Amino acid sequence: MYRKRMQAALALAALWSLCGCFTYQEEIAFDEDGAGTLVYSFERGRQGLLTKLASEASWDNPVEDGEKLKAEKPAGLVLEKFVKQDNESTNRATFEGTFRAEHLDKFSAWKGHAEVEQVFGGISLRRVNDDWIFERKLAAPADLVEKAQKDTMNSKVTLKLTGPGKLLDHNGDKVEKKNTVVWEGTFADFVGGQKGGGVLRARFSVAKLNTMAVAAIGAIVFVVLAVVVIVSRKRPAATAG
Repeated sequence: MYRKRMQAALALAALWSLCGCFTYQEEIAFDEDGAGTLVYSFERGRQGLLTKLASEASWDNPVEDGEKLKAEKPAGLVLEKFVKQDNESTNRATFEGTFRAEHLDKFSAWKGHAEVEQVFGGISLRRVNDDWIFERKLAAPADLVEKAQKDTMNSKVTLKLTGPGKLLDHNGDKVEKKNTVVWEGTFADFVGGQKGGGVLRARFSVAKLNTMAVAAIGAIVFVVLAVVVIVSRKRPAATAG
């Protein structure tokens, strides 16, 4: 009897923690070599011991666990910053982290923690000729999607991606500063496939102008203009004669 009451209490505490609103903001930026950073901020209500146990029993959020984020990372991926702050006046907790990667595709090579792979493992970046193609898969188990649709309606998720060169196409919600793609929505929108059909995409071009070709075109234009000027000067003289 006691065990059943304890399980019911834990389930209720977990539900209460999910119903509270939370905010997740993430910004990814990469350069022409594919190297980049990922900076995130996660804010939620503070949890008591019972609520924390119930929450971790259902799903351990890796963005709150600095030790797990530091462990078993692929080579070339570094957690440069992890900070947790408790605000007693607002009864909110904030977690902030900063990753630096020698190549963004390192995130997809993360193995060892299923929760971390669900959050960051879907990030991939590849180069095709002069184009960088970014993709992020947000697949989630059906039970998690159903739970998110019911219990996290007050959540707010914002993902931003800044790439080099020219932004050619994307499936984001809007664009900032010409080459920053922004996706916005609830947690359920992202894990349920409402955003990009479950895969966020963006393509950037880093093609450079051929200086020799530009110089040749400039020379041709100069010659044509010179011929036009010479011909235009000869016409009045011919008319007078």
